Amino acid sequence: ADPPNKTTRLELVRKALEPFTSFLVLDDPTSPQHRAMIWISYEDKRMVPADDVFHLVQRYAIATLFFSTGGEDAWHNKTNFLSSDHECLWNEEVPEHRLEGIGWSSPVILTKKGMYCSEDNVTVDSMFLALNNLTGGLPNEISLLTGLSRIEMWRNKLTGSIPSSIGNMTKLDTINLSFNEINGTFPTSLCDLVKAKNIMLANNKLSGTIPSIIENVSELRRFIL
Repeated sequence: ADPPNKTTRLELVRKALEPFTSFLVLDDPTSPQHRAMIWISYEDKRMVPADDVFHLVQRYAIATLFFSTGGEDAWHNKTNFLSSDHECLWNEEVPEHRLEGIGWSSPVILTKKGMYCSEDNVTVDSMFLALNNLTGGLPNEISLLTGLSRIEMWRNKLTGSIPSSIGNMTKLDTINLSFNEINGTFPTSLCDLVKAKNIMLANNKLSGTIPSIIENVSELRRFIL
């Protein structure tokens, strides 16, 4: 069969994404979600079939994050993002960088940037984007990466609030957004991360009180605000 033309492909991709992002947002030409949809439909050389929903949505969510946080013009290192490679290969090794804080038992040390996958080489399970000059806010679509167990995005210039949808990422073990400019109140949805061992939000502009239901996160080992 002949491949669908561009208009038809956009319609198919848009329909596949609608359960995850409203048409109102997808059709807003100024939104990062719209930009990601257009990229997947027209520009992505991988041309993921619209009926391969898992792969399409995972790629869309990462592309939305890229466009939402200044990937085109602000990121220091694009780490292969938006290449024709599978998103499991949107990464690279980098010189060691570390994060230390007063009273911390040990520093966080990273030697890589980008997206990394689990042993199935299909599902993204780690996001390493620390020290990469990310700007803007985190999109709700980050929660579509349901396989993520680790988010390392410290020492950037992220603003806005933490999406409440992040509470749906039930496999998260570590989320480190320290040293950004994130504001708003402490998101109660973080208390839904029942498997989280490390929640690190130090040196941001969060306000309000920590809800008592944080005790529900029974495996929490490191909680730093």
